[in-house]
Amino acid sequence: MVQNPQETEMKYIFWGLIILFAIFVSVIYPPIFSIGGFVRIDILIVALSLFSLYLSPFFTLPVFFFTGLIVDSFYMTPLGYHSLVFLSISYVIFIVKDYIFKEKFLFQILVISMSVLIYRVIDTVIYFPNIKSISHIFYNLFLSPMATVLFYSLIYVLVKILGSAVSKYGKRKQTL
Repeated sequence: MVQNPQETEMKYIFWGLIILFAIFVSVIYPPIFSIGGFVRIDILIVALSLFSLYLSPFFTLPVFFFTGLIVDSFYMTPLGYHSLVFLSISYVIFIVKDYIFKEKFLFQILVISMSVLIYRVIDTVIYFPNIKSISHIFYNLFLSPMATVLFYSLIYVLVKILGSAVSKYGKRKQTL
């Protein structure tokens, strides 16, 4: 199936806007997407996971690298830390994506949970000397990935419901 170059360009612009929105929301407004200030919902990881699941590595790898640099500049982490983490997540997804049905909801959930878990494990291992309680490890390794997967599930269901409602309304309006 050959795509129109204009459609391909619009697809990349759409995904780029989603990544910019995810960066904005996760960096500027992190308390909005956290539960009690401890359990964070990783919207950026969800967006990057879906981004690498559906688009080619020739486009996504530079985007992941620059996204990581932007996040590093906001979080004041060592320059390149998030870039390496995002690139390692994308590498794992690029290995796995040929063996899964990326249109199926269950496989999307598995890819997102794997991505969030990789991010959280690397984050916990790197910052382990700064961790002052075992509850922080529990929040970081168990509750945050579960909250992120539940958040994605909720958004997925809402999009499906709205999509079916819009298509039913459009069909009804055409028959009138």
